[in-house]
Amino acid sequence: MTSIEGIFRFLIGIIDKLIYLVIGVALLAFIWGVFNYLRNYNNEKERKASVNYIIYGPILVFINLAFSCTGLSPCIAALSRAFH
Repeated sequence: MTSIEGIFRFLIGIIDKLIYLVIGVALLAFIWGVFNYLRNYNNEKERKASVNYIIYGPILVFINLAFSCTGLSPCIAALSRAFH
């Protein structure tokens, strides 16, 4: 294993772990939004703020899943194979 290949493998490992972390945070934001929406059922201002979490949480999850499947990680893997 060359040093460049090792660097690429290290970067892929870090990126994969960060993607899972961001997906987890997005899911927690979604759950937090649902919880606050239900808790503040009579406060219109707080419900509107909670709707943002409910909308953007799944969008962020989708973006991260698409990024992990077709994004930077496979590109780095391709570069690693090119230098091998």
